[in-house]
Amino acid sequence: MSKLCGRVWFLPEGKPPSLPEVAAPRPASRVTTDALLAWGVALHLSVPDDQIAVTRRCLTCGSRTHGKPLAVWARSGRVAAGASCSHSGGLTAIATTSHEVGLGVDVEDARRPMDWRTVHEQAFTPTEWASISGCGDISTRAYRAWVRKEAALKATGEGLLVEPRHVTVTGPADSAGWLPYAWTSRLITAAGPQAFVRDLAAPAGYVAAIAVTRLPRVCPSCGT
Repeated sequence: MSKLCGRVWFLPEGKPPSLPEVAAPRPASRVTTDALLAWGVALHLSVPDDQIAVTRRCLTCGSRTHGKPLAVWARSGRVAAGASCSHSGGLTAIATTSHEVGLGVDVEDARRPMDWRTVHEQAFTPTEWASISGCGDISTRAYRAWVRKEAALKATGEGLLVEPRHVTVTGPADSAGWLPYAWTSRLITAAGPQAFVRDLAAPAGYVAAIAVTRLPRVCPSCGT
C-alpha cells in the first residue's frame, strides 16, 4: 500500500518551544488545541504560523462552531492539510499530512487505572472484548484497541457521536499497519472499510494510533 506523507509529534505538557505562552496552562482547551494544530501544519508545510487557521465542521449539522477541526489557509479558507490532536496525561500528540484525507490521532496514558471489566460493554464489541480479555495484560490491550478505535472515529469526523461499542477494530494482538477496519455506523453507511489505522511508537507508558480515511497514491508535497 501507499505510504502516507505526514508527521507526528509527541509534546510533553502540550507545548512546543515556539508556541506562544498563552497555550501553556490548559493543554486540553480548544484554544490550545487550535494553536497546536496550526503550529504543526505550518511546520509541516514550511510556512509561517499566521498563514494557517483552524476552524470546525460538524458532520451532522454542518456547523462551523463545533465538530472536526480543519486546518485551512487563513486568507482563502481552503483546507491546507489534514490535522488531528489528542491529549492524555501530560502528553499531547499532533499529526499532520499533506494529503486531503480525513486524519485522526489518539494517545492514551496506559498507566492510568481503568476498570475495563466494568466499562467494556460500552467501549468494545463482544468480539473485541474476547480478544482483549483472553490473555495477557488486559489494561494495556484494552488501551491499544481503544486508541485505534478513537483514531478511526476522529478520521471520519464522527467522533463519539457513534457509540464505541458499534465500532469494530482488529484486536490488540494483531498488528495495525494501515490495515482496513470496517464497522457499522449510523452516520456513514458505505460498505467496506471506512478507515486505515496503524499503531504509533509513543513515549514510555503511552499507547497511540493514527488513522486515515484513505491511502493516497501520490503526495502533493513531495510527489512520492
